[in-house]
Amino acid sequence: MVGIALDETEKVKAFARQNGMNYPVLLGNDDVSSRYGGITGIPTTYIIDKNGRIVSRFEGFRPRVVFEEEVKKLL
Repeated sequence: MVGIALDETEKVKAFARQNGMNYPVLLGNDDVSSRYGGITGIPTTYIIDKNGRIVSRFEGFRPRVVFEEEVKKLL
């Protein structure tokens, strides 16, 4: 799991700390956003397979179980 944030570094660090994020969070930009089809909602979550293909995309909050089920399909 890797997070990509489209905000200022200090805001991202504070958010990650406050929410106990235990995975790496990288800083993106408009180019990164456009390469993934544009971000129209936050959060946007992508499930990417072992070949680097986007197999699922979710805009907005989803319960953890939604992502777990998507990942299980790929195992």
